[in-house]
Amino acid sequence: MANEDHLALLQKGKDVWNTWRTKEISIIPDLHGADLRGLDLEGANLTKADLRGTDFRKADLRFVNFSGADLSESDFNRAHLLCANLRIARLHKADLRRTDLSLADLSGGRPQRSAPQPGASPPHGSPRRQPQQGRP
Repeated sequence: MANEDHLALLQKGKDVWNTWRTKEISIIPDLHGADLRGLDLEGANLTKADLRGTDFRKADLRFVNFSGADLSESDFNRAHLLCANLRIARLHKADLRRTDLSLADLSGGRPQRSAPQPGASPPHGSPRRQPQQGRP
């Protein structure tokens, strides 16, 4: 679960939080599994934070910096992420239904690729690899 000290700082507001982040630059915030439903976190610095499984439903996340954060399995249903920085953030299995991502920066992400199934056809337009023959 989330680090209680980190959670208490964030709940004091973005100004207190961002000041702490500036002073404690080497600490990676641990807020995984936190209930942040409906909070106003506009402009918060959540860079590289552990936010796995966090509940952000209906939260105001405009201009939040999530760059490099782990947001896997987090719930953003009906959250406002207008102009949020999600560069290289991990969003694996995050719920983004009815989420406002207007002008959000989602660049730099790496798609998850599953291993091809044996005997599966290659994607359309991809050449099928021929088995290599033994060299003479």
